[in-house]
Formats: sequence, C-alpha cells, structure tokens
Amino acid sequence: MLYAVSCGGSCDGGRAIIHFYSSKEGKPKLIDWIETGSRSGSCSLKSFTIKNKKIFIEQFGRCSKDSRFEEDRLYSCKFCVEDLTRSVYSIKNAELVRESSEEIDTPETDVMNYLAEININ
Repeated sequence: MLYAVSCGGSCDGGRAIIHFYSSKEGKPKLIDWIETGSRSGSCSLKSFTIKNKKIFIEQFGRCSKDSRFEEDRLYSCKFCVEDLTRSVYSIKNAELVRESSEEIDTPETDVMNYLAEININ
C-alpha cells in the first residue's frame, strides 16, 4: 500500500494505492491495483481488511460506480464527506474481482486527519 499526496495551491490530503501481487517462480507478479480517492475529493480509504480470502474496502463517499472520485461534490468543508461505500473483492483466476458494493447514507464527516484502519487476518 502506497500513499500519494498532490499539492498545487493546496494539498488533497492524499490517496491510497493498493497493489495486489502473486508469486510466480519465486518472483512477485502484479495482479492488479486499486487507487482510492483523495481526502479532499471523496472516496478516500476508511478501512482495508483481508479475511478468509476476501478483501473488504470501505471508502468515504459514493464510490461504487466505475468512477472513483466525486471531485464536483459540495459539502460544508474541503475534507467533509457524506455517505460510505463498502466493497468486497476477491482474487479469482489471477484477477481482482469486485463481488459487491453498497452505498450507505451517513452524517457528514470531516476526514482530513482520518487514519485508515488496516486489518489482515
């Protein structure tokens, strides 16, 4: 997992880039990757869990469509987001597959300094 921050006139709070690898002949082979949105643009990472060969990702905002970011949304502050998206992924035949995704209404939350929860069992 990598974090990238983009700064122009002001910084975006960063986005997570999660890479998934397999091992082939003792060498890592990239399967796929997921890039979440930025703290200021929505769809930023809330939590990442791997359990029983399933990958659970929660993101702030409405992120279940193919577009990952909501840069044009209007909230009361730059880092405030409403809603939450929960997605479940698995790796099948050396491909990352999104099995499900649901959007949940939540109160507006300021995510500027939110530290994502990471759990790997």
